[in-house]
Amino acid sequence: AGVAIILFVDLAILFVAYVISRRSVVKGIEPLSEGIGKLAKGVPASVEARGDLADIANDVNAASDVIRAKDSARANWISGVSHDVRTPLSMVMGYADRIAEDPSVPERARTEASIIRSQSMKMRDLVEDLNLASHLEYDLQPMRPEELSPASLARTAVAEFADSVDPALYELSLDVDPRAADVRFRADRRLLGRALRNLLQNAVTHNPDGCRISVSLGIGDASAVAFPDDARPGAAWYVRVADDGAGIEAPELVELQNGPASLGDAAQRRGDGIAAHGLGLLLVRGIARAHGGTVLFASEGPGAGFAATLVFPLEERAGG
Repeated sequence: AGVAIILFVDLAILFVAYVISRRSVVKGIEPLSEGIGKLAKGVPASVEARGDLADIANDVNAASDVIRAKDSARANWISGVSHDVRTPLSMVMGYADRIAEDPSVPERARTEASIIRSQSMKMRDLVEDLNLASHLEYDLQPMRPEELSPASLARTAVAEFADSVDPALYELSLDVDPRAADVRFRADRRLLGRALRNLLQNAVTHNPDGCRISVSLGIGDASAVAFPDDARPGAAWYVRVADDGAGIEAPELVELQNGPASLGDAAQRRGDGIAAHGLGLLLVRGIARAHGGTVLFASEGPGAGFAATLVFPLEERAGG
């Protein structure tokens, strides 16, 4: 009987030791697993080095330092190139504008100068989008949040954009839900306005023969769809830019909705780093994320139009 008791006690001690050891190993592996998962996505990670797995943790941290260094180098390179391109591009635009507006210049030359000017403006916008997308990706973009009215911001964006397009080709309209008229939102006015302009420009770019573009601001129970990981469903406020133009195929819509979240992701997916709907929507996604929101896309198919909706959780952003 005594031997049996001793054997039972020994087994109990071994079992307790096994449980404690297993918990310790699992506790040490979990942060390592999370860190390695981030590295696989190209995201730097920081893991506390301790215990028997300290060497692996140190390797993860070292790999993270390499990623940070490369990210910083790429961001600085993009910023430098953007800065270097701006000056000669401004000169080209200036000379082209002078020629296009000079009545003494032959009409054909003035027409060609106008084309040079418009294409240069597109290049300028692309360079600015690339630089801004890079800064948002690496959290280098200084945010200047202020309490603003989304309704007022939408009115300004639509009015300014209407002045830049041919009214014979593009009919713009704005609808503000009375419930959304009093919403207040802490955001960077310039960035959020840029996101709206990019969505409007996207409609024009993909419908060169013209279309109707509607902008609507409202409140709805959209957060359950837009924020599936949010434990507080609640209401959301949104601004939707929709057109009745070309639309897109269902596979392209899925690809767009699950599209790249960063410049690096875009480069890995498509090789050239630019998604089918361009850098503009990548930038919109980054601006929405920087403000705690998201962007949703919808289309019923070719010829059925396209809609992009910026969504933000109302309970966190709206004031009294």
